[in-house]
Amino acid sequence: MRIIFSLVALLLLLSSTVPAQNPILVKDIAPFPYGARPDNFSALGNQLLFAANNYIGSSTNRELFISDGTTNGTQLLLDIIPGNSSSSPDRLIAIGGKSILAVADNTSGVLVYRPWVSDGTIAGTYSLFPPATTSYGFTLKTPGLYRAKDYFVEYHGEVYFVGLKDSTNNNAAIFKTDGTTSGTGIAIELPNTTSLPNLMEAPVVFNDTIYFSGTTNGGAYENLYKSDGTSANTFLVKSNLYLYAKDGVESYDNKMYFHGENPFGQSGGEPWVTDGTASGTFELADLRTDLTFGSNPSAFRRINGKLVFLASPNSNSAVLYAVDSLFGNIVIPISPVSPLSLAYTADWLFTFNNTVLFKGGDAANGYELWKSDGTIGGTGLLIDINPGAGDGNPHSFVEYCNEVYFTAQNPTTGTAQALYKTDGTQGGTSLLPGLISNPSGGSGITAKGVLNNVLYFSGQYDVNLGEELYSYAASCATGNNEISADGIGDVLLFPNPAQTRIEAIFNKESAVKYSIVDVLGHLIASSDFQRVSQCIIDISNLESGIYFLEFDIDANRKTVKLVKE
Repeated sequence: MRIIFSLVALLLLLSSTVPAQNPILVKDIAPFPYGARPDNFSALGNQLLFAANNYIGSSTNRELFISDGTTNGTQLLLDIIPGNSSSSPDRLIAIGGKSILAVADNTSGVLVYRPWVSDGTIAGTYSLFPPATTSYGFTLKTPGLYRAKDYFVEYHGEVYFVGLKDSTNNNAAIFKTDGTTSGTGIAIELPNTTSLPNLMEAPVVFNDTIYFSGTTNGGAYENLYKSDGTSANTFLVKSNLYLYAKDGVESYDNKMYFHGENPFGQSGGEPWVTDGTASGTFELADLRTDLTFGSNPSAFRRINGKLVFLASPNSNSAVLYAVDSLFGNIVIPISPVSPLSLAYTADWLFTFNNTVLFKGGDAANGYELWKSDGTIGGTGLLIDINPGAGDGNPHSFVEYCNEVYFTAQNPTTGTAQALYKTDGTQGGTSLLPGLISNPSGGSGITAKGVLNNVLYFSGQYDVNLGEELYSYAASCATGNNEISADGIGDVLLFPNPAQTRIEAIFNKESAVKYSIVDVLGHLIASSDFQRVSQCIIDISNLESGIYFLEFDIDANRKTVKLVKE
């Protein structure tokens, strides 16, 4: 183990001497002035899967692309709908060496959303449902505002999602897939004894259990259910309660916190909490008391022993709130954030080093980069990127090389956007070296992804190009984006051997499940975390000997030997 860590330390030392390069245009995919506008990045082995515009004449044809980081290796993977129409690949989620995605296809003669799978090859990219026998049979519900982590959810090595069973009465069910056509089908159905449709919404996972909202017999109001992934073991938790899965959930103090709404209540959508029982499921606080409008909480994050989230106590602002289990789960306002019109973006609260980074605002500084540790005293302006009352408007955060890269305005070029990085301190926040901002009228830097320790993003840096695919290799780049120790990628484990506890540090914020298994294959202990960059595993109760730690990290399985001294 000492040898392994010595090698890791040496690699990090050597990589620190590598100068950071300027952003490189990977490929000019679409002709000027249109631009490819790549987004929905998904790492697939040593390649990057993404959606981009592939123009045919002057018509947009948004399809599935793949890249190995080189110009020649960046190309259209599959034109799912040939011609000028777009399949608009979206909601990519990686599992078992494949990507599950939602695309619009017309295999039934009608343009509808379906779940597809891709292994990065043409032959391995196909619909998981056979052509529909009816116009909308076996299709996904239209994704709308859902993101991948909200629309598709991984559970026990498979992906669960809501789909329509038929077009006659709009009946819905929760489907599951293992990434194969034969392994795709209905997992959870609610009883329906009439001709009225069942309605179901996107599932989430908490404490190794699936939660979702749905109705039976076309009921007017949805109820909260929990399940082990089968219809037989699906149970009602609370009547007349709607779970807004797209706003995210978070586990805290062994409970699940979420945006819920009781249609018979007088408070609209508010923060709710559940322990999986009817009596343990209730509205945490009524944060917006005017009329029956709700505060619409979202972006639940667990940091520094507290739970933080965004909510709107009135019609024109969003506020950062904290919940502290030491004080009886009282909801405490920490800081105003911004007008409502700017709130609730996908990365509004970004977790980094036990804090959250976000776009906050005040009259003196405009909307800039803020930071919070979950306390009033630890919440405030991190840096005024655009000095004075002008707005920096930071957004599109991603962790890369132990720092956070984000997009913000370049104060020297007006409103044009540029790429920044921060280590969480004011002195450690800077505009990337050698980077010029996008020309006026450009879309700027939006989607980002990391592959083999290289940052990929959409950007426009040339007046003669549209928004295209760029790459940037930071000084920490060693050719591999995984921190490796003891043969396990994506996680650094130490100490090992250990006596009382072992710490796992992940190279990015991840959804993590772990299991401790003895040499005979018996399960000793397990737990899961919704979104963490590190975790402590207590092994004090284990007898001395050899065990195996099995990690599911964003649906990727890693196993490492553990020695308990």
